[in-house]
Amino acid sequence: MAKGDNQAKRQNGVFYTPRELAVHLIGPLATNPLPETIMDPACGGGSLLSAAKEVFCRSNPEYSPEFFGCDLSPDRGSLRQLPAKHIWKGDFLELRLSQRFDLVLMNPPFVRHHGIPPEAKEAYNARVRRVCALPKVADLWAYFLVKSVEAVNTGGTLAAILPWSFLQADYARELRAWLADRFAAIDVTAISSQQFEDAEERIALIWLRNKGRSAQTITVRNVTHPSEDLPQRHLSWPEWVRSRVIISNMGSIDDILLSFLDKGFVQFREVAEIRIGTVTGADSFFIAPRRFAIELGLSEGNYHPIVKTLKGLSGFQLNGHCPDCVLMYLPGQPQSAAVLQYIEQGQSKGLHLRAHCIRRSLWYMLPRVTSPDAFFPYRSSHTPYLVLNTPRNLCTNSVHAINWRKLDRWQIEWVQVSLLSAPGQLSLEANAKIYGQGVLKIEPNALASALVTSGMKKPLPEGSYEKINGLLETNNRDAASEVATDVIRSYFGIDPQTMEMCKSMLRELRQRRLASEVMKGVTSEH
Repeated sequence: MAKGDNQAKRQNGVFYTPRELAVHLIGPLATNPLPETIMDPACGGGSLLSAAKEVFCRSNPEYSPEFFGCDLSPDRGSLRQLPAKHIWKGDFLELRLSQRFDLVLMNPPFVRHHGIPPEAKEAYNARVRRVCALPKVADLWAYFLVKSVEAVNTGGTLAAILPWSFLQADYARELRAWLADRFAAIDVTAISSQQFEDAEERIALIWLRNKGRSAQTITVRNVTHPSEDLPQRHLSWPEWVRSRVIISNMGSIDDILLSFLDKGFVQFREVAEIRIGTVTGADSFFIAPRRFAIELGLSEGNYHPIVKTLKGLSGFQLNGHCPDCVLMYLPGQPQSAAVLQYIEQGQSKGLHLRAHCIRRSLWYMLPRVTSPDAFFPYRSSHTPYLVLNTPRNLCTNSVHAINWRKLDRWQIEWVQVSLLSAPGQLSLEANAKIYGQGVLKIEPNALASALVTSGMKKPLPEGSYEKINGLLETNNRDAASEVATDVIRSYFGIDPQTMEMCKSMLRELRQRRLASEVMKGVTSEH
């Protein structure tokens, strides 16, 4: 594969390892005894193998191990120092290994699960199932990792460059636990800045040492650049196998959040029910401008205003905001020629065969849904907050639909303010996932785990809700969050040092999340 063919590289998840990054991965392994056999299952141009020889020969100029490599398209010119019999051209996951290695180095393909052909995914699953069953949503790197572990000698080491999904994907929890049962020492350096020229994917450097024993130590550190010398944090087993591995260089995030639970905070799931918004299976068909629904001849009871995004809205309440778009409820037995023609048009485009549509008895007939009490963004780059659905609009599945659990008006205001405060925001940052351009992806479980308080059935201090709302309406979210934090600290008598630590951790996590962005072109739902 030509290095200039960026489109093909992206499609196949191929991003050649920069020399500097390769040296950072291999540097910590330059201790005696040096490995005698080294293998790279996705060797490409051989950058990891070349870096290994360079780094290890510094301490021992006479060092001469055996190198091995496998790749669909190995760069034979760059690998000319390897004997031809040590280079395997083909799919590593289909390769039958006849030996194991002291050191396996890898930068596997970063291919999402939906980019793996179904027949290949089934074959890969069959090959790794006996050692570590992976779900169908596992990305390609996970299959490479499992098979590479099997290629390591007892007592050997595996060092890898992996995407951040290793630390935050749901399916990666069991994979991390599986690794901890097989290696005595696990070290991770999560890098928040972009390292590959053609990829926004954030990466982590992983070192798995001494295969054959369960983990005695697990350490993680977060850096902006791999050359940073920041301290490692030792993790407990629960911290390693939680849904997202996240640390603060300032201390334990869990301890800080637990201190707020002791002060009367609760998880958001205790005060509200969270559901995804309306799933149509074909938004462009079912959601249209209001005038279009009227032109189709739909009565007012057969269309309903729907919020597609919270982007551009400001303040704690929608108030009189009325979206231009509506969700159309097409009748089961349409009498209108215009509606019949519209349904035929949709069917001609194959919409009736889409996953959600095909499950309905009549593909074009949506079930009725009730309007939620409030909205919360599914994706956000900066300080997400709850918006009350005063006009009783619907929302798409890009917005969370919130229904209160028998809260009065004062309690709802407390929940809104507390979720905007530093403890609420820190709990969101700690539980949500990070995607391209530093966007926070807040899935239902992450929102359900967020910390809030409904107060003590007393109203907020006079004027505070209005002041915070005014700041939000002018898009001054930082100031609004600061005021909300002061209200919470004062009302609950929270130790100033604890609150300052909470705020500092929040700033640290946000700066890390947005490290590789200058905020140009960042998209957010809120």
